[in-house]
Amino acid sequence: MDRQVELLLSQLRSLVAAKLNEPAASISLDRPVLWYGFDSLACVELGVAFEQTCGLALPLEELLAGASIRDVVSILREPADAPNASG
Repeated sequence: MDRQVELLLSQLRSLVAAKLNEPAASISLDRPVLWYGFDSLACVELGVAFEQTCGLALPLEELLAGASIRDVVSILREPADAPNASG
């Protein structure tokens, strides 16, 4: 696994855990963030914290649609991994 991916997964997991006052190890990377009781406001707050920490905007519409932490990091990495369509 790419080091940057590992860091993003760890950071997002830590932010979810902090919001819930739970240890990071108790947060699954594969469970939808909504499963933990996050509503739209909590997702926005998570997005702000993640952007302040990592400098990347979370795809809130994906979180609200049931994305997991692993899904979100995969989405964040897509543009960097996708081939350039323009040539």
